[in-house]
Amino acid sequence: MFIQAFEFRKLELDAVIRFLKKAQETGFQIIALDVTKGEKHIISSINQALKAFRSGDGLAHYEAMEVLLTITAEKQITKAIVKGAPKKKSVFICWDDKHCNHIWEEFRRKFEVRELEMPKYREKEVKDAIERSATFSYL
Repeated sequence: MFIQAFEFRKLELDAVIRFLKKAQETGFQIIALDVTKGEKHIISSINQALKAFRSGDGLAHYEAMEVLLTITAEKQITKAIVKGAPKKKSVFICWDDKHCNHIWEEFRRKFEVRELEMPKYREKEVKDAIERSATFSYL
């Protein structure tokens, strides 16, 4: 798994969305950084989403969308997209280990991003976010 916070030098949302269409075939997602509560939240959400998707219990037709739904704790795809849409500060998440480095390097070159450290959160914030992500589809 690969997780990298970053900042766009110039956010070109249409171009990012075109790049994200690859997420349907390869296991990666780009999400607004302020939606996540650190690496533990992201890792937990990915594991939950992939388990739901692969067992047929997920809500989405693609792994990447299931990950977005889980991290944002939204049931509706439209709401998850609005909430998690890439912003100036975002996070690149990849769970397809065979392709992570290649996709990240291609993304970095294409969009000229600056790497950031993942923000630190209080344990309660992380725990609450993990709990919301783990239970959203059962509410």
